Amino acid sequence: MKISRQDERSRFWRDTVGKIPHDYNRIPLKYLRCLNARDVLEIGPGNGRHTQDIKKQCKGYDVADIDQKIVSDFADKADNGHLITDYASAVGKYDAILAWFVLHHITSGELGDFLAFLKINLRPGGEIVINTPCDYRIYQGDAIKDDGMHTTERELADVIEALRDVGFDVTDEMAQSGDSYIICARLKPAVSKPLPATRKITKKLDGKTPRPNPEV
Repeated sequence: MKISRQDERSRFWRDTVGKIPHDYNRIPLKYLRCLNARDVLEIGPGNGRHTQDIKKQCKGYDVADIDQKIVSDFADKADNGHLITDYASAVGKYDAILAWFVLHHITSGELGDFLAFLKINLRPGGEIVINTPCDYRIYQGDAIKDDGMHTTERELADVIEALRDVGFDVTDEMAQSGDSYIICARLKPAVSKPLPATRKITKKLDGKTPRPNPEV
């Protein structure tokens, strides 16, 4: 799925990121526990508020964003930067993905595709750390809009259900930090489909019709 209004959304977030204090609403460090000694992808790194903390404890650190300028700004901070233009193409394989203050700027029509994008960029058993608002009353007037720039209002239960539909096990869905819920989820292992049952046919003897062997 191609990202709708990508240029417009990129400009909006480029302008917004410059106005956000560097340490505003950072994720509590204890929730970065699953990132230890891992290859990590941060989606929507913003002004780099988590960059140093992640790099201190991780083997590899890549970033991805819909805005080429933000990707370019991380050229000397991350191992690799990736421009996201659609949710169908993987940018790599990671042990963990962090998307902090990203999910509620994904439109309702994009939610399933975005979560599937997280999935295809994870190794088996990989983990994600995301957050979603717990109280929409703090958003005023035009701040609530399902346009990919302002805040899309959705229930926590809907996020959990969407994650499970894509193939995640939610490991921590109710941890609260500031005005948001922190959601930690792990990619379910692939389930091998059993081979179709087969029945051995006895050899035709004395002109009789072969019949299934009940012992097989």
